[in-house]
Amino acid sequence: MGTEEAATTLPRDTYHVPRPTPRVYAAVAATIVGVWVVVMQVRLTGYALADIIGALGSSPDEAAWVNTTYIVTELLSIPIAGWLCARISTRRVFVPAAIAFTLATLAATQVTNINQLIYLRAVQGFTGGAFIPIAAPTFQRTLPYRHRLGALALYGIASSVPISLAPLIESYFVDFVSWRWLFVPSALLSAIAAALAAWGMPVVPFDRQARWIPDWGGTLLMPVGLGFMVMGIDQANRLDWFDSPWVVGMLVAGALSLLAFLEHEREHPTPYLSLRLLTNRNFVIAVVTYLAFFASMIAIVWALPEFLRRVEDFRPSDYIDIFVAMIVPQLLVPFFVVRASRRLDLRLVVAAGVAVQAIACLRTATITSEWAAPELIEIFALHGLGQGLFFTPIFVMLTLNIADADRPAAAAVVNLTRVFGNAVGVSVASTLVTQAEHLHHNMLDEYLHADGFGAGARLDSLRDLVVAYRGSDENGKRALALAGRALRREAFVLAYGDLFLTIGVVLLVCLVLLTLAGPISLDELRARRLPVRRST
Repeated sequence: MGTEEAATTLPRDTYHVPRPTPRVYAAVAATIVGVWVVVMQVRLTGYALADIIGALGSSPDEAAWVNTTYIVTELLSIPIAGWLCARISTRRVFVPAAIAFTLATLAATQVTNINQLIYLRAVQGFTGGAFIPIAAPTFQRTLPYRHRLGALALYGIASSVPISLAPLIESYFVDFVSWRWLFVPSALLSAIAAALAAWGMPVVPFDRQARWIPDWGGTLLMPVGLGFMVMGIDQANRLDWFDSPWVVGMLVAGALSLLAFLEHEREHPTPYLSLRLLTNRNFVIAVVTYLAFFASMIAIVWALPEFLRRVEDFRPSDYIDIFVAMIVPQLLVPFFVVRASRRLDLRLVVAAGVAVQAIACLRTATITSEWAAPELIEIFALHGLGQGLFFTPIFVMLTLNIADADRPAAAAVVNLTRVFGNAVGVSVASTLVTQAEHLHHNMLDEYLHADGFGAGARLDSLRDLVVAYRGSDENGKRALALAGRALRREAFVLAYGDLFLTIGVVLLVCLVLLTLAGPISLDELRARRLPVRRST
């Protein structure tokens, strides 16, 4: 056992965790539901954005801020919510935030213009950001070992399954009800979370001697820096990345803010993020791996529906069974990981999750326009298996074997990483597909004009077929139009193949990085830091 693990290991017989009560389970359920709601809401309006633009009469440039605003305000909220929980109690933060989230979400169903929706998304992001930092401390304070790993498994499920469900939910409401109803499930769930928290979370007296945030500079500089970068990255594909002064300005402002944050933390007597946390090898490796894996998952869940829509003319409601193939392993596999945690090295489980996801991406890199449900079900099932294996052990790596003083900052870093990965995944993936499509389209166009391998003969044959069917030589032009559509479709197929190849390579690099991780000790899960009460 390394020094990092040994420093936090506790004698099992020195401490005691009481049996969880129904109220404890209600508090844990509230945090899990809160995580589910926030993760589902991040990209819930992605597929429906076209309908929202049409209904509200907005431009695509205005609508692009609907999701960006949510992500940025969530980034700003996370560290502040963590410190408020320590100052005024978890219950006093969670319940008002959940109620405000519910009201803002219900109000979003009644908006009449895009600016109203953007403002309400800002409220959603800021209040929803308060849900996330509460989960890990709640598990640690209230649950014993055998329950706590199960709670981490549920946390992993709540962090991944809503992302896979979002396209199906959006498709159902857009196709059969109204885009306005997209917000109703999240409003109901957040109201349930508020009720569970109000009943289950303990009422803690104010500690009037406790200080407010001792390091305001550090608490604000990190999320502000990441917020600048998210505003640049999330809008980068639309604004053509580094050709846009806006994107360059946001990225530079973000980088300077993060540099100022590191310098501030190095000099501050009570830093928000102690730089010694960055010397925890397992934590740093886990954060990098988590960022890459989460961004890749977001990119995959965005790219596969986009591929089916552009190439196969499918809507998400047309391939529910394919998404179910990914969701079922995400729901079941984490509990097998929990049961096997005493016998397996969790580093190997994390590596297995990354490896399975990489294999699925490399397999998808061979995608063609002729792929049908059987091939896609296999691919989606592999993605679900990889995600089911990954999230529970990575959260163990990110939350255990860390000094108590560093836990609040560590929790904030983990959640900021998740939000940042969300923005990076979609923006980078969409940019890669756009650029690769242009490249492949130009190459195929040159190939056809060069008349290589009988391409010209095939076009003439297609023209003759259209002429024979239509009975007019003028319709030969339609043959060329059909060829152009086929050309564009094949360019998109190649572009999506390049995207999945890139993701697979990135995940293989993370697999190599994981070989540097040290052993993971579960000893601290077996005890709570409260002395045993002995009868007298």
